[in-house]
Amino acid sequence: MPDLDILGKGIPSCFRESYRLICGGAADDDVLDGCRRGLSLALKRGGGIPGLGARAGLVVAVSGGVDALDAVSGSRALLVTEAGSRHAHLAHRSLQRLLIRGDLPTSTAEAERVLAEYLCREVLDHLLFSKLGVEFSTLGPTNEEFQTYRTRVLDGLEGPIATFARQLVTDPSGASIQAPPLRRRPRPSTAALLAEVVG
Repeated sequence: MPDLDILGKGIPSCFRESYRLICGGAADDDVLDGCRRGLSLALKRGGGIPGLGARAGLVVAVSGGVDALDAVSGSRALLVTEAGSRHAHLAHRSLQRLLIRGDLPTSTAEAERVLAEYLCREVLDHLLFSKLGVEFSTLGPTNEEFQTYRTRVLDGLEGPIATFARQLVTDPSGASIQAPPLRRRPRPSTAALLAEVVG
């Protein structure tokens, strides 16, 4: 078993529990609970999604015929007023990924919702999976195996991501997001554990 305290030094505190669950081989439900809580804490501590309304307006403008490069430049200009915070950069990246995807929303409300969902995935990738991928490369799993696992976790978080996105649209600062408690699961009795070991 690797030393999780050493390997996990680059993991932000909000995702430390998720990291331990993943490295410890926890069941998917437990990992998803940890990631859900970590994401809510990251969104709240990081200041939500800066410039949501302005960036949503840029997306709608592109859907109406404005050049996508002009929208990217407009989003980059927002970074100056947002003091270049981490979440501002992730919001900018979210806009870029949405523009690359195509099939853009035509209303501001829909653009805000989609951008907020993209930001949630960017936060998970930037603060958790990008660091896990580097460390896991030294522990055995191939990159393909790791990406398959990452996709499975993100797919399992679709519901919470949609919920957090709606909350961010209502309050882009993220201040009102509440970190959900980890679900308590029944622990096996000592007798059951001993029987498992003996068996």
